[in-house]
Amino acid sequence: MHKNVGDARCTLKLGNPAAIVAMVSAGLGLSVLPMPDPSVLLSYPIKRISMGSATPTLQMSLATRKLEPIADSR
Repeated sequence: MHKNVGDARCTLKLGNPAAIVAMVSAGLGLSVLPMPDPSVLLSYPIKRISMGSATPTLQMSLATRKLEPIADSR
């Protein structure tokens, strides 16, 4: 992939996926991000490339105080 991208000149950290998609659409680089809302993807002319089955996964957990009951949605 390095041969296709070249050297990184700078990095930006943005917390809003819509802002990231807008910047990529404006030609300000590329990004790897969780799939944004479909309406965002329809608003900007960008090219999506699937990472296939090698997509990284994100594991999350919830931490609470021991005294707090956790509501069971089952």
